[in-house]
Amino acid sequence: MGADRRQIIWQTISESFLFTFISVVIAFALAERLLPFYNDLIDRQLSLSYLSLDFVVFVIGLSLLVGVASGLYPALRLSSFKPVQALSGNSGTREKSGLRRGLVFFQFFIAQGLIVATIIIQSQLSYLQNKDLGYDREHVLYISAFDGLGGGAQAFKNELEQISGVQSVSLSNGIFQHNAVSFMKLNEIEGNENAESNVYFITGLFDVDDKFISTMGMEIIEGNSFSTDQEIAPEQSMIINEAAQKKLGWDNALGKKMKIWGGEKQVIGVMKDFHDESLKAEVKPTVLVYAKAPKQYVNVRLNPLEIKSSMSAIESKWYEMVTDRPFQYQFYDEYYDSQYRKEIRLGQIFNIFSLIAICISILGLIGLTSFSAEQRLKEFGIRKVLGAKVQQIGFLLSKEFLILIIIAFVVVSPLVYLGMKDWLAEFIYRIDLSAFTFIFALVITMVIAAIPVVYQSFKVSKVNPANILRNE
Repeated sequence: MGADRRQIIWQTISESFLFTFISVVIAFALAERLLPFYNDLIDRQLSLSYLSLDFVVFVIGLSLLVGVASGLYPALRLSSFKPVQALSGNSGTREKSGLRRGLVFFQFFIAQGLIVATIIIQSQLSYLQNKDLGYDREHVLYISAFDGLGGGAQAFKNELEQISGVQSVSLSNGIFQHNAVSFMKLNEIEGNENAESNVYFITGLFDVDDKFISTMGMEIIEGNSFSTDQEIAPEQSMIINEAAQKKLGWDNALGKKMKIWGGEKQVIGVMKDFHDESLKAEVKPTVLVYAKAPKQYVNVRLNPLEIKSSMSAIESKWYEMVTDRPFQYQFYDEYYDSQYRKEIRLGQIFNIFSLIAICISILGLIGLTSFSAEQRLKEFGIRKVLGAKVQQIGFLLSKEFLILIIIAFVVVSPLVYLGMKDWLAEFIYRIDLSAFTFIFALVITMVIAAIPVVYQSFKVSKVNPANILRNE
């Protein structure tokens, strides 16, 4: 037709720029629709200013950059073909392309890295959600009472116990994120008299009533809970956790004594360790001491089938007793989950990017397998004449890509392992990194890669070899 090389290059780059510009416009339209979701995801308020000069320059510059970058190689490649070779199907493109292999490697390097990281993050989040915390956090809330009820906390508790959907109520002068800390000289505690005088036993301290342990679903593993029926007066007794028993070196803690706030207390029970902080912190020694009428917090366990009606009734009781303070409460499970808000967002982001990477990898592999099948059509035609089956053609078509995928997996796995090991190190309680996670990700990638290969294999197998080879 008379077109020279310069015209072919210009036409190819122009088409590439046009497609890129349209893609950028569509991308920003999608971004506008998805921006509210993204703002919720990152807990920020971002906005797009379409009329600003910076935005217009950015869009045009991005289109030019991507258009030229993506169109330059095809333009140079197409313009170098000799017409006779191109029309005869012998354009030289059957040569193995390092660029194509590099693109496949890079796509699956990213995809496999994201898949492995996503599996590990989701496994850790699942571990956080399902780990036994030493108490039952479901359907339990706390109400801040010291700012409104004052000395009326016990009366408020009595009123709540009359509500049908309320299963249990307790009072405390501390909750898991707000408890006192006690410093006691270790050599003044029974069984530790030989300790250095400057060594202290540091423990979390809760003032609670006799219903606290049952309301929170805690477990006494030795001894008893607080009760007015026991030989020792509740005011002179205490309950410690396993961590405190271990720290103090007591094989049998029952009956042991220590001074707390000037008064001597005796251990009547040992409770199972519970996590009053996130799993990024180790369980610390904790002591519960009895207080007849704590007044800072009201802890309420609800019947899960009557939560809505119970909350309405509790709020009504609050405003009957308190007229100048708002009704403020929080469920323990919501508080627990809020400690991992950053990790949950990270998991959501990795889910999205993994999905995007998988989609891009599939699209790229579809194009590359289609191109490879087209270039090797005569070879496959000859193999079919010689009796090759669909499976054999599929193996030949996929071998190069599968090798690249495995190489990408081998390269990315150590990097992901080190990165995820560093991330998991933030948690005292965490999952173990196992080879199964990485192998599972490789299997997923192989299955994904098999989709376009299987499709192209069946497509090639249906072509009549006579139509391919008639001009040879």
